[in-house]
Amino acid sequence: MNGIRLCALVALILGSLTAAAEDRLAAAGGYMDALLKKAPRDACIAVAVIDGDRVTREIAGRCKRKSLFQIGSISKTFTGLLLADAVGRGEVALDEPIAKRFGSAVPGAITYRELATHTSGLPRLPDNLVADDASIMDDPYAAYGEDELREFPAAHTPGEKGNAAYSNLGMGLLGFTLGRVAGGSWEAAIAERVTGPMGLKDTTADPDRRQRRRVLKGHNNMLEETRNWEFDALAGAGALYSSLDDRVRYAKVNLRPPESSRMPCAWRRTNTPRPRTLVDRSGLVFCSAVWMTVGTSGTAA
Repeated sequence: MNGIRLCALVALILGSLTAAAEDRLAAAGGYMDALLKKAPRDACIAVAVIDGDRVTREIAGRCKRKSLFQIGSISKTFTGLLLADAVGRGEVALDEPIAKRFGSAVPGAITYRELATHTSGLPRLPDNLVADDASIMDDPYAAYGEDELREFPAAHTPGEKGNAAYSNLGMGLLGFTLGRVAGGSWEAAIAERVTGPMGLKDTTADPDRRQRRRVLKGHNNMLEETRNWEFDALAGAGALYSSLDDRVRYAKVNLRPPESSRMPCAWRRTNTPRPRTLVDRSGLVFCSAVWMTVGTSGTAA
């Protein structure tokens, strides 16, 4: 299998003590070595440990610090920041029903807060996500556009609100609506209001020509190359690419937001624990003290 690259952007490890951080990195190194022994020749894994101001990176395989991975559902945390920013601007209120800004009927008076905390009663995936067996994992969201998104809520009765149930549909609906609130698309709003102010130059849903050269492809459990997923209306649930360096910067800004920007208020809103969310200590999308492995069909982050 010449040219195969198994990709993993391992979740950042945050340490409070240098010795503890080094232990975490050593453990991650052992995990990487074990994984690479089973992987193809071009396997690629990137890990970073943040210990105060010190950052230690470990990269194995043929990727580099600037290589771009699809980060899957970590994109949801950016959608949470976009919501917090919109609240800070006075454009929306957390407990305001989204129907007005979405522009179509949404049953159950679903609010921004409920979408961001997975308590809206919407299912994990919409019933009208049409894909045959061969294409479901190949590129499941590419053909799900605005028409399909508007069609589903109008014909669907949500489940019980208030109970936490992970929903890609809900986060996609939230992202789409916030794009409209900002006057355009989710992708444009993320670039203007989140990744731009944070200096995340390699975190994007639409890599440019030069960035495309650094995008890595993943492989499934059979070591067969998989295509990178494309997103349309549900982009807010998982469309972003990012590099290890940008993931480190994102984590550091999360830990210590600069007071000179608009982002501190947004970070506080996203990280403030709220009741009845997906875990006991959750903010708007962000979860505290939780290990979460996410990705697309051939990558993990």
